[in-house]
Amino acid sequence: MKYEDVKRMIETIAPPDLAEPWDNSGTQIKIKEDVEKALICLEITRDVIREAEEKGCDLIISHHPLLFDEMRSIDTGAYDTALARQAELSFQLIKAGINVYSAHTSFDNAPKGNNYYVAKLLGAEEIKGPGEGLEGSIGELAEEMDLCQFSCLVKEKLDIPGGLIRKVGGDSRKVKRIAVCTGAGGVFMDSAVALGADVLVTGDVKFDQAHKAAHHGLALIDAGHFGTEKPFERNFAEQLRAVCSGLEVFESENCTDPWSAV
Repeated sequence: MKYEDVKRMIETIAPPDLAEPWDNSGTQIKIKEDVEKALICLEITRDVIREAEEKGCDLIISHHPLLFDEMRSIDTGAYDTALARQAELSFQLIKAGINVYSAHTSFDNAPKGNNYYVAKLLGAEEIKGPGEGLEGSIGELAEEMDLCQFSCLVKEKLDIPGGLIRKVGGDSRKVKRIAVCTGAGGVFMDSAVALGADVLVTGDVKFDQAHKAAHHGLALIDAGHFGTEKPFERNFAEQLRAVCSGLEVFESENCTDPWSAV
């Protein structure tokens, strides 16, 4: 398939106009006009690039943008470690002849994007998504449950290893109306409170944000940035296969969390 045709299909799933102004969703590297195989990943790493080469992929579709920090030169020895990493990975991809497209907040904010998918995975019904008063998704559980039970459900459905989950709120607290903001969503707490959520499921919650939630009576479950976003691969791959039958789509086997519990 032509890359531009695949790009058009990607953008029916993750419309560019839904991306946040600070984001860099979209084409990151384009060096081939024709693509036959795509690898879907959360984050581009050396292992992901190696996997793409082994599978013969000429396109990687990532959630996190490859190019995020402004680059004025391609210097793998740059003092800024973020720029040095971007430069090294970009060089490897160009050398391997692999195109890259990133669907970040354009997919987070999509009707069937990360937030909707995780809310549905957790059993929410009547889900309302981004653009309806919440930077994320909100819905109702079929039955009320206590926070301890719901925390266990989050661990199970998101396949979170033991210990890599935190919560604000007592175990016996009742929850029914749930808000979901995948990735780092502590900043969206105000929306969750305003919409009457009993609990917000997100990741990367800061100390002061946790205190703010407790003060306003909002339960929090911090399942980690990786934990809440790793469903991206399956969700995006399923949607892409449905609209791009001429493209062979793989889900990366190197979707790993750099953190480990001790």
